[in-house]
Amino acid sequence: MDTLLPLDQMSRADKSRAIDVLWNEFQPNKETMDSPEWHLTALKETQKRYEDGLEIPMDLDEAEHQLRTRLNP
Repeated sequence: MDTLLPLDQMSRADKSRAIDVLWNEFQPNKETMDSPEWHLTALKETQKRYEDGLEIPMDLDEAEHQLRTRLNP
């Protein structure tokens, strides 16, 4: 089934609602959703970098700001 959303025509609020609807569809089945193997590997690598002082935690707003700055210089 091909369902395409007119993302370029949707407001931020509409996109946010669409994300919420999709996320809520996954919630009842979260026990049956297995993470891929690379997720655990990535988490372990990040934990090691954190323990070595190479990862500095930041709040979500700061992370979003940094990503937007990198993607839209």
